Amino acid sequence: MSFIYGDHVRHRRHVFWDLLRDISLSRNGGWFLVGDFNELMNNSEKLGGPVRDENTFFGFRALKRDCCLKEAPNSGDIYSWGGVREIFTNGVKEKVWIQCRLDRAFGNAE
Repeated sequence: MSFIYGDHVRHRRHVFWDLLRDISLSRNGGWFLVGDFNELMNNSEKLGGPVRDENTFFGFRALKRDCCLKEAPNSGDIYSWGGVREIFTNGVKEKVWIQCRLDRAFGNAE
């Protein structure tokens, strides 16, 4: 079992994804990962704020595919993080409440 805390800086997450891939390749048997991955699979896992470009989800989706991970079902509120962020809309700065699904659990096929 691995407890996860993904990097909160988006452009550094690929380093963590690569580490998880390396661990996956070196393992035999079952593997369960649970925690805060600090990333989304798609825009439906986010409420509020600007829509993200689909390309920004590629790294996390590729990690799931490359490591043959299946997501464990969840119950209750799917949004595990919420906070106020300042964003610019039409050149005007505003504060927006955003909620995201960052916490999740995965297991491999074994």
